[in-house]
Order: sequence, then structure tokens, then C-alpha cells
Amino acid sequence: MARDRPSRLARRIGLGVGALAGALVLFLATLVLLVDSGSVTRRVTELILPRASAALGRDVTVRGARLGVLPHPHVRFDGLRIAGRPGEPALAEAEALDVEVGLWPLLLSLGREVDIRAVSLVRPTVNVVRAADGSWSFDGLGARAAGAAPPSPEPTGSGRETVVAVGELRIEDGTIRVVDRSAGAEAAAVALTRLDLRASGIGAGQPLSLRFAAALAGDVQNLHADLEVSALSAAARTAGADRAAVEGSLRLSGLPLERIRALLPGALGHIVRAGKASLDATVTTADGAWRFDGHGDLADLSLRGQPASGHFRAAAALPLARPAAGRIDLTDLVVRGPGVDLGGHAQVELSPLRVRFVVTGPLLDLDAVMGVLPEQHAAPAARSAGDGGFLPPSLRRQLAAAQARGTVEVGSLRAGRVEATEVRARATLRDGVLALEEVQAAVYGGRFSGAGTRVDLGAREPAWRLAGRLSGLDLAAATKALSGDSPLAGALGGTLDVEGTGTEWATIREGVHGLAELALKDGVLTTADLGAPVRAAVSRVLRVAGRGGGAGQVAGADGRTTPIHDLAGSFTVRDGFLTSRAPVRFRAPFGDVQLGGRIGLDGRLELAGTAAVPWSALTGQTPAAGRPATLDVPLRVGGTLGSPSVSVDAGAALAGAASGQAKRAAGAARSGAERAGRRALDVLKGLGGGRR
Repeated sequence: MARDRPSRLARRIGLGVGALAGALVLFLATLVLLVDSGSVTRRVTELILPRASAALGRDVTVRGARLGVLPHPHVRFDGLRIAGRPGEPALAEAEALDVEVGLWPLLLSLGREVDIRAVSLVRPTVNVVRAADGSWSFDGLGARAAGAAPPSPEPTGSGRETVVAVGELRIEDGTIRVVDRSAGAEAAAVALTRLDLRASGIGAGQPLSLRFAAALAGDVQNLHADLEVSALSAAARTAGADRAAVEGSLRLSGLPLERIRALLPGALGHIVRAGKASLDATVTTADGAWRFDGHGDLADLSLRGQPASGHFRAAAALPLARPAAGRIDLTDLVVRGPGVDLGGHAQVELSPLRVRFVVTGPLLDLDAVMGVLPEQHAAPAARSAGDGGFLPPSLRRQLAAAQARGTVEVGSLRAGRVEATEVRARATLRDGVLALEEVQAAVYGGRFSGAGTRVDLGAREPAWRLAGRLSGLDLAAATKALSGDSPLAGALGGTLDVEGTGTEWATIREGVHGLAELALKDGVLTTADLGAPVRAAVSRVLRVAGRGGGAGQVAGADGRTTPIHDLAGSFTVRDGFLTSRAPVRFRAPFGDVQLGGRIGLDGRLELAGTAAVPWSALTGQTPAAGRPATLDVPLRVGGTLGSPSVSVDAGAALAGAASGQAKRAAGAARSGAERAGRRALDVLKGLGGGRR
């Protein structure tokens, strides 16, 4: 009997607890039934929508609202929409906005008192639009209309003001779309997906904590932010402060660069083809600006289809009122890959774009750099799309609006078949024109120096000017590199001041124009012996004169090359030719040569002049008194540098020699007659003197 008492007591306690729970459920159900659901939804609507519209400066509307009780009381707004600018899609749309309210205040006031506990956005889509003028759809967001005041707190049924403080804001599975209309046609790209956000402590005078994660240009969440926003005290608001301090961290990993071109500045947006970026930075606000300080890595960059890598440190200051007008400092910048091994630092002002830079390193291959351009701009054969220009129109506009100044020091600089070493230059970019204010470089065993070289990158085809001085250039190495052959050898020097357009040699050589002063020391024409036809003509002259054996005494007759000494000439460059402004003079083993005419940039020769062959070289004897020291042999040089042809006018040489002999004989006769006359006159004068 005593043993049954505990079990009966337990059953009674269980029945009591069950009855109490049932009564509580019944009580709650009764209270919920007493709540005017229409009143609750209206009250929440009146609290949320006007305040949201005023805070954003955009109209906020919903398609409908309804009250839900389980698992906790909430008002669900279907079809939330935040208006965009005229002619643009909605700034934001969401499947639903759930507003969770406190249970007891709602029940005890029978729906007249609403305590907002949490706000959840379900699958929102945000449309970020860049207009044709370059402005963004979020510019001016949060600004109230002129003269408008924020909605005043609404009194409750008891006469007390309702204080709205949202305990938590949640965003679930959001998406941000970027719509770019700046190029004239609309192009859309997904920037962020799988966006999840948790924010707590939302409300005046409360510290805000924010946790953020999203997938940027990918399927996996790779962007994470953890931010704390300090509470803004009433004293600070009275003093005019309208923004609290922010601090936290930002982490980005494995960002595929080719999928975010629309988000990059114009120049970068056109050259990125592949690669991944990572960034780890601290975030703060100070002195009215967002401040980012951290380091990043670049991996699997595509240069000529091969991977490159790099790393950098970055510090950015973006004004809170206008982030696009901020500044970025890049330090410890290193990029390594096929044809590129560079480091340096840069300061970038975003709007308007202003860049100061220092670039150093052992290697820069311009072909590798240009290899990162999109395929339609990388090769001339593929530039038929668009306007056919070397650079895309939007990139040319970006360059025209940008300014840059800096220095470049590169151990080896390659551009096509041209290679320079020990390159040092000061460069500026203004109005789309890249100018080298000063440049020094070693080129094919010689030096190039000068100022005034420029390239107009804003033109449809780059217009350029090359100005400078050459000294000691190994002509054989240069021509071998450029054309695959070396018909000329020697040390080339002189000055160049030429202009042209385009980047392809076939186009350049027909349009280039300007002046060139050139000198060649210790030169050699490696493709022919120009003296052979001259010797043949001289041999004919000597046979006529009865001295046929003398031709063999002409020096340097190897039949294969022609040594050229102390060549100097001044040329006009136009229509694909170097045209001599005065006869070009040089010394050859068979005599002193002077030639006028033109030399084609494709190697064609159209020259004419004379070779002054020394008689001493022909006969082995010093010319007799009164005889000229040389025989002038007229000649023409045609063909090409690779296969020159020489024609000699032997008849003119013979006529010249005969004419010279006749003139000398007549001159001698005149001189003899004059001497005889003077002697006779002297005799007559002597006789006359004797008579007196």
C-alpha cells in the first residue's frame, strides 16, 4: 500500500502539468484569436515601409501582407520592391520580407503594440546599373528629398510613442546583378550569389554587428566580412555626426577574374582573361572614408596561355560620400610569368583616374603583356570586329580620360623581334598620349637615347613618333633580328625623328615619314662585291690605253663582299623609302663612292653616282704631273640589299678620260704658247731699251 503512494503522486503531478500546459495553450490560442490580424499587418506596414522609403530615398512597396503565428508571430510582405532610377530596373526585389514581432507585447495589447524582433529578406535580387554616363544606380542612395523630414514616431493606443529597434536583420540566398550600359549596349553579369547576411543591434544608439558571406563570380561562398559598427550617441548626433565608426575584416579567396570584368576599371576590364585573386584586409572608417589595408595574391593569370602569378599589398581610402573618388596605394607589387618579371609600386586616384607608378624588374616582354588582350584584339587578323581599332573604343576612352606619370627600369625589354636592355625611361600618359620624356637603352650592342618619343593610344590606330639618337648599333645583329638576314654589317649611329601609325611593319613602312641622319663605321655589304663591275669597266679603259694589266691591281676584289668605310648620309623618310637629301659618300677598296637616290625600307635599291678609282691603284704608279689622281666611273645600283645589281657606264668613263686628256693637252698647248709669247715680249722689250 505504501509502495503505491509515490506512483500515484507522480501521476497526479503529471496530470497537473499537462492540464497547466493545455490551459496555457488554450489561453494563448484564445489571445491570438482576439488579435485583429488586419490591425497588426497595417501597424507593421505603417512602421516599416515609410521609414524604409525615407531612409533609402526610393519608394518601397509590397504586393501584399499577412500575419502568421507559428512558429513565432510574424508579418510576411510578399513581392517587396525598391524602385530604381527612371528607365532602370528595380534597385531590389525580394520574394518576401518577413518581419518577426514580439509575442507578449502583441498579445497583451491585443495587436496594438508591435515589437519588431527580426527582419528577413527571402531570396532578394539587387540590380546594380551603370548608366551610359558612368554613374551607378546606388549613387545618392540614402539621400532624402530636399526639405523632407523623416517620419515621426507614431503614438500607440496608450499614447506612448513606439520605439522601433530591429533586433536582427537576415538576408537569405540573395543575388546581386550588375547591368552595364556604359558602352551603349546592355550587358549583365552576376556579381554575387548565395548571399547570406546576419546583422544584429540595428537601431539608434545600438552597436551593430554584421556577418556576411557570398559567392562572388562562382558557386562557392568565397567572400566573407565581419564588421562591427559602433553606437552613435545622442551627443554625437546633436553635434552633426551622421556615421558611426566601422572596423572589421574582409576576406576574399579564389576570385575568378575573367568573370568580374564589368566590375573592374575599364582598362583592367579589357585585359583580364583568366586568373584568380585573393585578398585579406582589415576594414575601418576614419576621417570620413572607408579604409582598407591588407595583402593579396594573384594566381593562374593567363599570359599567352601560360600561368603567371603575383602578390601585392594594398591600402585604399574611399570617401564615404563618394567611394568612386577614392585612392589606392599598391606596394610590394610583383608579377612573374612567361615574358614578365616585374615589381614596383603605384598610387591610383580613381575618379578622375590618375596614376603614379614605378616599375622595375629584369624582364618585360610587350608581346606577353599584349597577349592578355581579348582574342579579337590580340591579333591583326582578328581585328575585324567592332571598329577594327588596335584597342577597344571603351578602353581608348578610358585612356583618354586618364593621366599617369612614372618611371620604368627594366633589364630586358622585348617587343616583337626588337630587344633592348638596360632600359630606363620617364613616361607620362595624358589625353590618351603616352610620351617618353626621357629614355636610355642598350640596343644590339649600341645605345639609344632621346626624348620626344610618343604613342597616341586614343587613336583608332596608334599614331606614334620615334625621336632619339643611335650610337654603335650592331647593324648585322639588328637586321638579322628584324628580317632574318643581315645584308649590312657595321656600327650604325645617327639621329631619327620619324612619325607613323599602326603596329604592323607592312603598314608602318609605307606610311612612316620624317628625317634620318645616319653614319656607318667599319661597314660591310655582305651580299655582293660592288667593285667587280667597276673593275671590269676600268679594265676596258686600261686596254684602250694600252695598260690592260692594271685592273688586277685594284684592292679588295674577293668577289663576295664590299667593305664600306665612313658612310654618312642625310635622308628624308617617306612613301616607304629613305631618299638622300645629298649624295651619300663612303670609301670602298676600289675608290671613293658618292651615290644619290633612295633605299627602300623593304630593301629595294635605286641609287646612282660615281666611283672615283685611284690611278695609283690601277697602274701601281703615281700619276704624272697634270694627270688627275682618279678615274670617275659612273654607276647605278639596283636590285635589293639581299641581291644588289651594279651597272657601269663604261662609255662615259672612257669619254670622261679622253675629254680629260684633250683638255689637259689643250691646256698644255695654251700654257706653252703663253710662255713663248711672254719670252718674245721680254726680248722685244730688251731690244727697245737698247735703242734708247
